[in-house]
Amino acid sequence: MNIAVADDDRAILTRTEARLREYGERNGINIECSCFERVDDFIRSLKARRYSIVLMDVNFIGQDKTGIDAAAVLRETDPVAILVFLTDSPEHMPDAFAVHAFSYILKSRMYEMMDRVIDEALKVLPESKTLMFTAGRQNCRVSYAEIVTVCTEGHYLIITDAAGTEYKTRMTFGEISRKLESAPYFLFINKGVLVNMNYIRSIEDGSCCMINGRSLPVRIRDAAKIAQKWNDFLFSSIRREQTARTER
Repeated sequence: MNIAVADDDRAILTRTEARLREYGERNGINIECSCFERVDDFIRSLKARRYSIVLMDVNFIGQDKTGIDAAAVLRETDPVAILVFLTDSPEHMPDAFAVHAFSYILKSRMYEMMDRVIDEALKVLPESKTLMFTAGRQNCRVSYAEIVTVCTEGHYLIITDAAGTEYKTRMTFGEISRKLESAPYFLFINKGVLVNMNYIRSIEDGSCCMINGRSLPVRIRDAAKIAQKWNDFLFSSIRREQTARTER
């Protein structure tokens, strides 16, 4: 599991990385930790890597961008990463709603709070579910959370993931639908077209626009119902986040 930690205090980075590795050893989880002192370095890393969990400082002294700015860039390409803010005060938390933060950790109580927040994050991470299939002569494995679209193309299926990789497989649409039906974030928008609602930018004028820039046609007679399902999904996601914060 990849975890990113971004903070302008090197001592906090060092201690947090050590704490996360200890957590992984105690719980039998292989944790790879990437640490960043500069916001721009974290943002550049998003072009090549996906993180399951991001621990982000709010204020970066002497830098042009804040943690909120970095989180906004993260959300442009990865709407499902668990985002946790590191802060000296909870007064910044209203800004976190706009970037769908999962929680926050007060630096004064960092090690008291960290294990509990990571425990809760692991309960909702969808990446434990993985789709296995053959593409060409290769055995492939993609987590449900990283599947963006599934589209039929002749006798094949084209599976596109969050990194933009396309897999061409002979798995039938019925087969993959049965495998993915347990994940609540997939939506049928047309015959032979399945999308991950976490990656939808908008549904309007008969088109489903994904955050990767791709536009897919929506079944005309069901367009209103499809748009409503996506809106309901967004509303439910926000409510879950708000409830989780209240319970903490």
